[in-house]
Amino acid sequence: MHSTYVDAGEVKAIVDELAKRGPAYVIGLLVYIHSPAEYNVVSNLELAFGREVANEVWSRIQGSLGNIYMYSKVRIEGKEEYLINYLKEYISKRYFAPDASDEIALKIVEERDKRWLKLLSDSEEVLTDKKALSIACAVIEKFKDRSDGGYPKLIVRTNPMGFIEVRSSDGEYFSEVVSSVLGLKEFNVRKLFCKYLLGFIDDWYTRRHSYRNLVVYPSAIPLIKRLASEVSAHVKIFTKAEVESVIRELYKKGDLLRLSAIDAALSNVEWEWSYFLESFFGKPPEILRSEVEMYGLISRGFVNPLIYDYVKEALRSLYLEALEELVKSFAKPFKEAGYDVSRSENLVAFTKPLARPINVLLYPWPKEPYIPYGPEAINVVVIQGIPTQSMFKYLEERHRGALWLFMKGGRVVVASNTYRSEVHEELLKILSKSFSIEFFELVKPPTPSEEKMTSPHQVPSHIIKWINSAMDVLEGVVAGALEAFGFSVEVDKKVKNPRTGTEVEIDVWGEKMIEGTKIIAYASCKNWDNPVEVGVVREEFGRLFQMPLIPHLRMLVAPSFTDSAEKEAVADGFLVIEVGEKASRENIGEIYAKVYEELNKLFAGVAPKWMQELAKKVRILADEIRKIGDELERAGRSAPA
Repeated sequence: MHSTYVDAGEVKAIVDELAKRGPAYVIGLLVYIHSPAEYNVVSNLELAFGREVANEVWSRIQGSLGNIYMYSKVRIEGKEEYLINYLKEYISKRYFAPDASDEIALKIVEERDKRWLKLLSDSEEVLTDKKALSIACAVIEKFKDRSDGGYPKLIVRTNPMGFIEVRSSDGEYFSEVVSSVLGLKEFNVRKLFCKYLLGFIDDWYTRRHSYRNLVVYPSAIPLIKRLASEVSAHVKIFTKAEVESVIRELYKKGDLLRLSAIDAALSNVEWEWSYFLESFFGKPPEILRSEVEMYGLISRGFVNPLIYDYVKEALRSLYLEALEELVKSFAKPFKEAGYDVSRSENLVAFTKPLARPINVLLYPWPKEPYIPYGPEAINVVVIQGIPTQSMFKYLEERHRGALWLFMKGGRVVVASNTYRSEVHEELLKILSKSFSIEFFELVKPPTPSEEKMTSPHQVPSHIIKWINSAMDVLEGVVAGALEAFGFSVEVDKKVKNPRTGTEVEIDVWGEKMIEGTKIIAYASCKNWDNPVEVGVVREEFGRLFQMPLIPHLRMLVAPSFTDSAEKEAVADGFLVIEVGEKASRENIGEIYAKVYEELNKLFAGVAPKWMQELAKKVRILADEIRKIGDELERAGRSAPA
């Protein structure tokens, strides 16, 4: 049985004797006091000193302190405290404080500096480590001791003894955030702090949660600041103006998926793709994450922590502006119907004598709503954007008696499984004064016999690689179509403007040798919900003159174009391909068929005359063969058995 009190002087003498053996022992002691387990001590020391040293340190520390209960009490200057707290403070002040002058403390600094020099070398071995540490240190500096909670699920604080702690729960979260900026998967960043800065990992577990904690010594803080200051040499960091421009462009294009993803990733609650977003967009989490990737802004579901504040501010500003427009358009018919309007941000209340009050929650893009409980009121949720069929299941489980409406332009689409005529009929009559009203019905899947009657476009296997590598599905489809016509293709290609030296990014670039001449194809893909307008065409025309080579074939590909945009694009020499709907993984086959057909018309039209004549003869012959086949089939059915 452990005694209640121990002699602080005796324990301190044991610690000092072990510390004389060198830096590995001092670090091992601090780790041991935090968590007296073999795995914890050995795994930490192994990263910095190797397995043999780690085992030796563990053996000696366990042999000297193993029988002493760390939660015993000690009396210090007439006061009682736990031994574990006393030792933490003693070791921290004597060996790790910035002004520590103990001989062993100086050896620890010397050991750390030796590793620092290795990190400063330009060897291939340390380049990735240096880049990862620079990003990680920039994150630490940015979010250290933030009163607003800082980055979601991540706490960076300076503890009372001057140590920096980076803490998260239920996952290697700090590493995941840094790796998302780094562009690597499953890269354990915390181990680099142990290896180069002599920090240590202090993880612990409960029945329900695991907690991850990185501890870095006060003497390493100047090095952390230096590494953080060099981060722009390793990764692109968008300016505040650039972030605002990107966020607003997403809204302009109607890219509600990315806006929803960024909004969710900024939340201070645990970030996962929610059941709501999966249902709204009709895709599993792994597909959604891949589709919202934007270099330098969001990756693998994490907003870039280095521009987190810019993104949060820009999205908030856009949200308020978009919400204002939404509220005005939605409130107009109610005001005309004699309702009074009161508002608290996105919750709008419409009231009128002798009528039931109407509480409306409005969202400029899909976001899981919190529906206030008000049995005496008619509760309505209004979301900008049209959901997929899988939203019906979500609504069956979660709508809580509210009427769900989805808006796009001048349309209001009613979720039929949340509508009750005796409650909502008058409300829809009011809205019909300003909007066209449609009902969102559950479409039943076809029966096996119905499926046989349909002939959906098949997805060619060769375009899957382009779908997976391009930043957008439409880019992948166009790349695959060009490849089918013999072009060597690149997606998201970057070229330099020969006059200014700035980079120009190209969605799809193709090259093909024809009779000794290199033919260049260029495609700009606008996979937008809204039609492409004439201003976009003019921007694209201007971009052509920023390239080192002017492409022979210039394509603009989008679901739709305004009439003026299409006319100007054709006048500027673009091949305009209108695919009719926004490209997604569900309609790849249909979109590919449309793009391929347009390219086929073009290449057939510019083929040599003899090739065109041959193609015509082949089509006539194919029609004749088809007619003969039909006649034989009819004859076979009518012949006696």
